[in-house]
Amino acid sequence: MLGKLTQLYNKHIGSGGGDYSRGPGKLQTVAEEIPAVAAGAGLGAAVGTTAGFAWGLHNLTQDTVSVVTERTEYLRPELVGAHYVPEDCTTHFTYDDKGNMTGSYQTCDSPYFRPLVENRSTGLIEDRQKFTHTHSLGPLAGAAIGLGVGTVAGALVGALVQKVADPQAGAAAQQRANRAPLVGVGAGALVGAGAGYAAGALAQSKSQTLTQLVHTPVTQDMRIGWVPWAREHYNLRSQYDSNRNLYYTDTNLFSGQKEVVRPYPTGEFRDHTEVNHSYRMTPWAGAALGLGIGAVAGGLTGVAVGVLDKVLAR
Repeated sequence: MLGKLTQLYNKHIGSGGGDYSRGPGKLQTVAEEIPAVAAGAGLGAAVGTTAGFAWGLHNLTQDTVSVVTERTEYLRPELVGAHYVPEDCTTHFTYDDKGNMTGSYQTCDSPYFRPLVENRSTGLIEDRQKFTHTHSLGPLAGAAIGLGVGTVAGALVGALVQKVADPQAGAAAQQRANRAPLVGVGAGALVGAGAGYAAGALAQSKSQTLTQLVHTPVTQDMRIGWVPWAREHYNLRSQYDSNRNLYYTDTNLFSGQKEVVRPYPTGEFRDHTEVNHSYRMTPWAGAALGLGIGAVAGGLTGVAVGVLDKVLAR
């Protein structure tokens, strides 16, 4: 049975088969059209990813974590006025039977003025401790940045070099070039996953835990005032300034029209326990991220290797 399956594969799918024999992949097709740029981008990706990972790994080993207190003051919203938005309204003109304009009126898509809200001090303070780092960029972030920078820089260098691969390269070199991106993806994914796992394990070994009781002010939605109908702007326009702002002397000035509701501190506090970690990346999360970064870098490197293989095979 196994022998028959092998014969079937070799006949229709394998390198000797004619029905579904696999040709160059999309990456390799692009590489054949712009070989110098592809080679430069691939080599730049490899160098940039490696250098970025090394830089981030150095940062992680040298990183120092400290705890600081962050103070937040809770503010209360206060309605101070309303803003008229003429862009929401359309002016219509009226004419007599002779075509002379007799007047104008407006219709507004937005039925209300927009509220003007300012925040005022309440004296309610929340103190919360948090971690700070002397080096914030880690290995995987460095690898991702290096991948992007290296790819772009390598492509630019390749475009300047204008090294063209020989289209008449031998069949063996053609086959190797077609396989190179796939091999690169696989190898890069394995290397990236391993490096990401190691980086996550290192981060976990250096991680610190901070447990604290946080007193958070309680807020609830409350009506802080009213705004008028937009269609009333004609009667109110003498009261607002050149920026179309109408400032209030009383928040109930337009009572019964559109309510303005905002979260408002009640003066009470809610206590809860909060647990934070200085490093959140686990080994398996690092492996997953590293796999993706490595696969991309490996694929681009494979394209570069395939192009260079063709050049050397001339």
